[in-house]
Amino acid sequence: MADSPSIPRAALYVRVSSDDVAKGHVTREEKGEQASVSIRAQQTRGLALIQAEGYRLVGTPLVDDGISGYKPGANRQAFAELMRTIKAGKIDVIVARAIDRIGCNDEENSLIRLSCADKGVLFHTFDGNKMDPRKSADKFQLQLYQSLAELQSAQKSETARNVTEQRRVEGRLRAAKKTFGWQWEKGNPARSMLLEPVEAEAIRDAYAAIVSSDSPASLASIRNRWNELYPTVGKAEVWTSSSVRTVLLRPSNAGFVRLHGRTLDYLPDVRGQWEHITDEQTYLKVKSILTSESRRTTTGRISERLVSGIATCGVCGNVMQANSVASKVPGERRYTYRCESKNRTRDASEKMKRHVTADATELDAYTRTQIVYAFIKVGDRFNEESRADTAKLRDDHDVLKRTRSELLSGVGELYELADISSKLRQLKDEEAKLITLIEETEATKYEGLHDLRIGLLGAQRIDFSDASQYRKALLERFDALPIHERRALVKYFYKITIQPRIKGGSATKRYEFTARDAELAKAMTAEEDSR
Repeated sequence: MADSPSIPRAALYVRVSSDDVAKGHVTREEKGEQASVSIRAQQTRGLALIQAEGYRLVGTPLVDDGISGYKPGANRQAFAELMRTIKAGKIDVIVARAIDRIGCNDEENSLIRLSCADKGVLFHTFDGNKMDPRKSADKFQLQLYQSLAELQSAQKSETARNVTEQRRVEGRLRAAKKTFGWQWEKGNPARSMLLEPVEAEAIRDAYAAIVSSDSPASLASIRNRWNELYPTVGKAEVWTSSSVRTVLLRPSNAGFVRLHGRTLDYLPDVRGQWEHITDEQTYLKVKSILTSESRRTTTGRISERLVSGIATCGVCGNVMQANSVASKVPGERRYTYRCESKNRTRDASEKMKRHVTADATELDAYTRTQIVYAFIKVGDRFNEESRADTAKLRDDHDVLKRTRSELLSGVGELYELADISSKLRQLKDEEAKLITLIEETEATKYEGLHDLRIGLLGAQRIDFSDASQYRKALLERFDALPIHERRALVKYFYKITIQPRIKGGSATKRYEFTARDAELAKAMTAEEDSR
């Protein structure tokens, strides 16, 4: 071991794919005959081996409990610490029960093998086997063990999927730990789907209310009732119209077995071997109603408004979202911006807060004037040299969307099914960042506005008051831009905060526009000081 001290330095890595001991659970291994592979047993044997070999333990044992070594990108904090320790040259040997404890996927196996070869770190397993990844024979043996571990994990996943699929075909679904309408008991080995009487009755009542010929209920009314009477399941704090709709459209409610994924289609000629919440006819009737284009509604959120999701509430800091409400004029709607948190908490203290609202037409109009003001003050920077080309970014976005489509359609068979969900989440995060970058880049890419400024305002900066004759033309050009470009300009120039109403105060005074651009902020400060 190159550059190692007289006493070899060792790291002890321990892992099981079971429940987390730190949460007070007993691992599956400790329950069964193979208690020798539990976290406690691995630590005991590993420390004994380190002492017997005369190694010096560096730090404390590195433990990843309840985390798969098969899924690339899993949050294995102890493994990440092990990699940092290797790269820093702080250890000479890794002690583990077996090679498969360190990793079961090719990506991380290759990473640690190459890192250890670079730093001269050995592998020492509980069976006494020592492997030096710098030696050809040991490297081959190490790769063989790693490949076998990955194969075994893949086979286990495939077996589990096959068992699940067979259960589905036979109509023997297993209940999740908590699903609204169903209960799950640890003492039920088969984990068969057992009705939760109160919740099941709530679903039946909702079905009856929707198909009522006298006064069909809306999802909103069912949502409000459920929020009063029934706690949610999972991480959601409150019921929404969307979550109520999802529950009512579950095929399993009527004994149907879902075809695949989140589709509403179901396997033909397969009937669930469990007690059904409702009958087929009622379910199909409700499904036809809730999926009808003529009935489909939204919660009122309008994503195409100018500052929706951009402006923030001055009370709590959450974003403002656009909503539409009935106007006093028949057939017309009135648009407002409301704090996102206003109807999304069951906390009594939060409900007492008067989160802000704003008239959307008024705020949009004021925002338009602020954008024109910003362009007049600093618009000379929108020149040929500063125009950023978004073509490459949009090409990248198209590639990302094609990759996601292939995963969803099953074309991307290079991926294990167990990894598809993880990869889709990763693609979603990448897409969000890419969209933000495109919007920010487009905020400096307005050839029309640049030409307009040169043609109307000239090369000299002109005070806003002196540019009144051009204001209308600028507003018209701004309004002609696509909504995503207008929103990009808003986000580029300003951080918008809506403060609560002040009795007798001007409505626009509570709209705080803080410049993100340093030059614009300087101009706004100078103008404020001169008043």
